Order: sequence, then structure tokens, then C-alpha cells
Amino acid sequence: MKKYFLLIFLFLGIIVSSYAQTVKNELVDSSRFDKKWLRGGSFQSLWTKFIGNDLPADYFFKPSVGGNLLTEYHLNEKFGFGAGIGFQNRGAGRFTPDYDKSLGNADSTHRAHYRMRSIEVPIYAIYKSPIKNSQQVRFSAKVGAIYSWKMRTSFIFHSVEDGFHEIENLSKDFYRSQLLLNGSFGIDINAGDAAIFQIHLLVQQGAGNVFNNPTSFGLSKGYDRAFGIQLGFLY
Repeated sequence: MKKYFLLIFLFLGIIVSSYAQTVKNELVDSSRFDKKWLRGGSFQSLWTKFIGNDLPADYFFKPSVGGNLLTEYHLNEKFGFGAGIGFQNRGAGRFTPDYDKSLGNADSTHRAHYRMRSIEVPIYAIYKSPIKNSQQVRFSAKVGAIYSWKMRTSFIFHSVEDGFHEIENLSKDFYRSQLLLNGSFGIDINAGDAAIFQIHLLVQQGAGNVFNNPTSFGLSKGYDRAFGIQLGFLY
């Protein structure tokens, strides 16, 4: 009887050992690049500006930051799609006329800008370069659209002399809803099969006029434009 128990335990030991080795091999061989579903987030550091013909003022690019929570589904080795929700600053800097020619005056500087705080929903298609020989880096590109809803638009004139900045709520002078076209390309890095780290260069272009007040902006039409870098983390 003891011999039978020893044989049974030996048989079970072989099965468990074989199963454990199979699971170990699958974990070692698996890669985040092979996953169908990925989730994570991204951080955007952009330069934003209003562009268009016959603008009511001269604008310059200003820094704007934001971030998204993302979910992606990958159909196969090359193609996928994704969506998310996030927060993004937008707007533009505005040159002020140099009325006062004296040294040290506050006009004709980079102190004035429009700040737009937006909730955004990006939707995009994904293309990925095929993986060969277990390589850990691949190229990828994304093309899609972003629905942007502006929570608040402010005009800010920085007073570096005394710290009493001029801040005016101009939300009524700009359309709250905006559709932007979005494109990016860069590299995906398989970070030890724990996550995918993305570095992308991106460009965005607004599809509609941002100005909503003919009294302030006349019949001018301005469009959002942005470019910058996006850092992503997917697992």
C-alpha cells in the first residue's frame, strides 16, 4: 500500500512540476507587445497657439500641459485602436502693442496669454511596426480626433513687478466645444514585460473657429494648433 501511495505522490509531483514549468515558460515568453488589451495613461507637454487669417492680434506659442487615462485594443500585430479621457491646457500667448517706448514698461512683452482648461476625449487608430527576433522596441503611429470641452478660458497679464496679475474670465468669448485632429508617431519600449513605455511626437489642429464674440474679435476666425511630446505608460 505504501508503494502505491509513493507512486501516486511521485506522479502528482511530476504533473505539478511540469505544470509549473509550463507556466514559467509562458511568463518568460510572453510580452506586453502581444497583449490584446492595454490600459494606462499619458502626459502631454505641448506648445499651443491660435492660427488663421486676419487674426485680431498677434499670437505666439505658449507651453501647455495635460494628461489622459487610456485604454487600447490591439486587433493584431500591426493595428489597433484606443480611447481615453483627460485634462489639457490650451490657449495662446498674445503680443501687446508697444505704446510706451520707455525702458522697463510692461507692454510689447510675452506676459499676456489665454489659458483654456479643457476636458478632452481622444479616439484614435494605431499602427505598429512588426516585431522581429524578440526585439524590445517598435515604431508606432496614432491618428484620430479629440473632442475638447473648455471648462474655463481666462486672459492673464502677468505683473512681474508686484505680483498683482490681471486675470479676466473670457469663457463667453470662446466656443466651449471643439474638435481637433490628432496625429503622433514615435517608439514603444517593452519595459521588462511589465509595461510599455511610449515616447511620441505629436501635432494637433483644431477643426473649428475658437472665437465666439464678434464684438471682441470681429469676423476673425482662429483655430487651435499644438505640437509637442507625449509620454505614455501602458500595461
